[in-house]
Amino acid sequence: MAHLVTKQLLSKAEGQYMRVTVKLTEKGQSLLEVAIALGIGMIIITALTVVTLEGLRNSQFSENLTQSTGYATEGRDIARTMRDRNSPVYYSASASYSWADFFNTYISCNGAVGRCDFALGVVSGGATPTCTVNGSTQLNASNACLLYIGTSGTPEYLLSKKFTRLVNIIDCSKLVGDSSCPSGKKVTVTVYWNDATGKHNSNLVTILADL
Repeated sequence: MAHLVTKQLLSKAEGQYMRVTVKLTEKGQSLLEVAIALGIGMIIITALTVVTLEGLRNSQFSENLTQSTGYATEGRDIARTMRDRNSPVYYSASASYSWADFFNTYISCNGAVGRCDFALGVVSGGATPTCTVNGSTQLNASNACLLYIGTSGTPEYLLSKKFTRLVNIIDCSKLVGDSSCPSGKKVTVTVYWNDATGKHNSNLVTILADL
């Protein structure tokens, strides 16, 4: 009788042990499944975040590129109009030459280097007109001037310094082997900007005949 009771107890105990083992195994599987699901979810969320940020960066870059190209086009068109009108080109804020005189006589533009860097500015009225860069007056083809800045002068800033515009003019005679510029002046208008990925620029080139 005692042996039978012991066997029943063992069977009961074994049954409980088996049931406990099964329960623990099922619980462990559930935790593992949750962990895997969370891991997959984190991977998906990370991937979506990366794609979203990349899309925003591309969108911002496209917007900046469109704006910078517009400013470069504006600068190129203004330079062409100034050449057509023989407008004043300023060596300093208040010392100017006509377009033809400046580029025919100023040594830094027709000398060994053959180039000049300019900022676009606005001509102010008065007995002694001056060329003001980064002023409050809206720039247009009628009031624009070119101010020589060389390599250390203050460039033209746009949209609260978001963009920087530079007009570079080089005499075609200095461009040996450049068939695109047989004579006249090669005008390159470059607009720079910075973002999280680095420095970028948009530039437009035109060839203007000498007056």
